[in-house]
Amino acid sequence: MEWLERELERFRSDGWRVYITGHVPPSNRNYYAGCYRKYGELALRFQDIILGHLYGHMNMDHYFWISLDEVIAASKPKSSKFRAADIGIRGAHDFDHQDLLKDFSGLPKPSKVDYADYAVVNVPASVVPTYFPGIRVYTYNDSGIYPPPPIEPEEASDLNDQDKKKNKKKKDKSANPCKGKKKNSKRCVGGKPRHTNPAAAALQNGPFTLTGYAQYFLPGLEGADEDSPPAWELEYVTYDWKTWNSSQEQGRDLLPRDFVPPELGGHMHHPSLMEVDASDSSLDVDSDADSDSDSETPDADSEIDKKTGKKGKKGKKKKKKDKQPPRNLVPYEMPDLTIPSWIRLARRLTGEKAVWREFKRNMYVGTGEEE
Repeated sequence: MEWLERELERFRSDGWRVYITGHVPPSNRNYYAGCYRKYGELALRFQDIILGHLYGHMNMDHYFWISLDEVIAASKPKSSKFRAADIGIRGAHDFDHQDLLKDFSGLPKPSKVDYADYAVVNVPASVVPTYFPGIRVYTYNDSGIYPPPPIEPEEASDLNDQDKKKNKKKKDKSANPCKGKKKNSKRCVGGKPRHTNPAAAALQNGPFTLTGYAQYFLPGLEGADEDSPPAWELEYVTYDWKTWNSSQEQGRDLLPRDFVPPELGGHMHHPSLMEVDASDSSLDVDSDADSDSDSETPDADSEIDKKTGKKGKKGKKKKKKDKQPPRNLVPYEMPDLTIPSWIRLARRLTGEKAVWREFKRNMYVGTGEEE
């Protein structure tokens, strides 16, 4: 972690923006407590240059975040406020979609969320057949090759002019403005200054920001041979319909037509894709809000009795397994892959049943393991 900190400092001084990539994702159960805390501190301190955190190892397509509250709790493992089960479950070997749903549901109210207090970690599907192998093709913002200058600590967060003047006066009285109670705050984390504000690289779409990705998977492995090799197919894209359609109309396709199935205006062979009903409101960018059944918060522990209307525990009565609904190739409709966009998606996943269903299916790469 000391090496990583030195490199981030160097990249800041040279005016670069970076992506941090690795194999094992940073979580309390994957990392030693000290390493996890230090990684979280660096992720929050260098939001002005870190564009994203991309990892593997878990073999399941998902994302999670490290929050300021978790970093503070990890620095006090013996504190009564520290609960190991609450930290890092998004990166544990034994986690599943229910752990993610629990974490997403624990978000503060929108008015209480400070995006600068989060660092989002992305974990794609495996490239080996744990489920179906998957690969991901990213697109990024190429609007400029020269990013904005690094953010100095004095500009951190959204301090007003009066606060900045007070901080400037106090700076002369204290050699370290991040001591004591201010060790972890809007301006400091881990006792060192934070380089962030609403225009930070991780928070706002700018040069080199990831604008989205296409996730591909490799079905049909059973029975495949040299004469009948498996073929890559599109599983889903993160873009919204408006962006996707306008890019094709303007002749600036987000992806080559050979990499896109007919359902999205391309001519990629897609034998295993279930037919998508064009009348499905979930695919209509101008459609009204989801129906009541799709807007309910997902609940894995109970189900509603159709006769009584009351909830009951699963297992009391065997139900015939419902037929899988058509796959939605554009399930998330994200404008970009900044932290605010991921947080907003988490809220949709806890509030829209149809979106959560697609997320589960994509998480296990369409193998049915989520059932």
